[in-house]
Amino acid sequence: MRNTLRSNILTICFLLIAILVLKINTSFLKVSGKVIIIDGNNMPINLRKEKFISDIIVLAVKGKVKTIAGQKRIPIKKISFKKYKSKTNQFGEFSMYLPPGKYTFFIKKDNSAYLNDFNGQGMFQQKSIDKNRKDLILIDDSNSLF
Repeated sequence: MRNTLRSNILTICFLLIAILVLKINTSFLKVSGKVIIIDGNNMPINLRKEKFISDIIVLAVKGKVKTIAGQKRIPIKKISFKKYKSKTNQFGEFSMYLPPGKYTFFIKKDNSAYLNDFNGQGMFQQKSIDKNRKDLILIDDSNSLF
């Protein structure tokens, strides 16, 4: 009787652990994309050269991030929302797992977050993450001329 009770308790524990693991694995979505660096004189546009650099940190910030006077950079310490991080590989590709929601994606540059994409209302542009995505493109054109 004691062994049966112990066996039943162990079975219930394993089932609860399996349910928790399944819930954790299904509540995050895989998000991947690429960071493209563009610099130099890019006129005409069809002659521009794109570079891919490894070890660039990509930040995903949950929530709307207000710009500072319409600037493309914001000090990271000024962003109070939760941040998720990923690094690019040698091809400029990154991936991370995020809970569903709306995120603002930045390229980390020194102690700032960089994004040249605005919503026209004083905020950086957000992306909706409601399914797995592999199409995010972040462009660093801070050292280019058009």
